[in-house]
Amino acid sequence: MAKKNAYIVAHPNGETTERFEKGGKVPAYALWMDLGNGWELSGSYSYGDSERATKAAEQKARIHGGKFLAARVIPCQP
Repeated sequence: MAKKNAYIVAHPNGETTERFEKGGKVPAYALWMDLGNGWELSGSYSYGDSERATKAAEQKARIHGGKFLAARVIPCQP
């Protein structure tokens, strides 16, 4: 079984964080989405800098509608 690493990412409300686990390459940014039901992690990640993450969020918004935001990912203990 592949090892999963634990991460936290700031919630768009700016007051809380969300914890998630993911295997494979370490992401630099996670994409949040709000398709009308509140903010949730989209399951999409960016491995580049903030400019690439912002462009990825803009592209997702054009494709799916709604709002998408990129947030910095921080590794944490499992």
